[in-house]
Amino acid sequence: MSLKRFKPLGWLQNVLRPTKDESSGNGEGEATAEATEPPRPLEATHASWAKLPYVVLVRVLSLLPDKNIWVASQVCKDWRNAARDPSLWRVGYFMIGPNSLNSVTRLVQFAGVHGKHVKVMKITWGTFTSKLLKRTVHSLFAAIEPTRLKVFDLEEVDWKRFGIKVRTEILDGLKKVLSVQDSLEELSMRRIRLEVQAGAELLQIVTDKLTNLDIVDYFDDKGAVSFAPEFGTALSKFVNLKILALNYCYLSGQILEHFATIFGERPVNLQIFTNEEEPNVRVTSEMWNTLKLACPKTQVTLSVPSNAMLVEDFENILSPAMPLFRLDMFLGTNPQREDEMLQLLVLRFPQLQHLDLELTNNGPSAQLENDVVQIVKNFINLNLTINGIKVIS
Repeated sequence: MSLKRFKPLGWLQNVLRPTKDESSGNGEGEATAEATEPPRPLEATHASWAKLPYVVLVRVLSLLPDKNIWVASQVCKDWRNAARDPSLWRVGYFMIGPNSLNSVTRLVQFAGVHGKHVKVMKITWGTFTSKLLKRTVHSLFAAIEPTRLKVFDLEEVDWKRFGIKVRTEILDGLKKVLSVQDSLEELSMRRIRLEVQAGAELLQIVTDKLTNLDIVDYFDDKGAVSFAPEFGTALSKFVNLKILALNYCYLSGQILEHFATIFGERPVNLQIFTNEEEPNVRVTSEMWNTLKLACPKTQVTLSVPSNAMLVEDFENILSPAMPLFRLDMFLGTNPQREDEMLQLLVLRFPQLQHLDLELTNNGPSAQLENDVVQIVKNFINLNLTINGIKVIS
């Protein structure tokens, strides 16, 4: 594939190519015979996409979606080599399903060619038969095992609906992949929902270089996690964590003691999520004070769906000793209850720095608007965001 050759227009040629007397500075009236000779045409400009330097071609391909890169790789040998450059395949999003054997085959082929270059990977799957899922995941894990991932996102992976045998085999494949990922920095396994022992064993395999860990709904039985010693033991290895996202039900005095050991004086963002299905777990002010004393730079981001929580539960969770830095709340379904919760927040955390409110489509009530005004008046250095729009900073 090449660009068409072109020649400048005749008048443009004459402008671009001065006569000899003009270039030599002889002046008017001194034109010679040589100056009256017609100018020779400029040499034709020739450009070819096939002859682009490798670095330039890789840069052009990097601007295309993955599908178009694959199409471009079919043009010629040079383009195929450029399309396989590792820099083009640092991020991989693998969607397994629904029941399409062709898409599965292409996925595994892609992973076999480019999987070793991927640095950021996200895996999710849709509706699948157990047999097809098992075969696909085994092939995929085998293809990506040589990778040196930085980010591994399994947030949308939920295999609770499959039988024990299939889950066990998939878990074994995942263990093989994670066991060799010694460069992994960020890992999200939010919805995997494993049994406590199996989940703790998987965490033990993960490298201790991890800086970001998301295990909000990682366990199936949330109520049993805080009393399981193997969970605290598994967490104790992550001495480089900067962000840890987990469920409020995972917390206990023993778990906070583990945090005090591994966090130290490093700045750590502890992201705590709550929901209505969780039992009423109380982390006392004494427990929070112990953590703050050992880890003065640890900050808590608390996510509360107020439409699914009683004021009493909110009061139990919102301990005055919690090192609360940011609070995310969903409002607009029960104005009276939400008013009480916001007033409690103002009372206990006047130094709160970030408040993110998500309102329903019906819009805020007059009472809720008054509460927001009250929040603005009482907080000292508040950054307020409503429905994703920063109101005060």
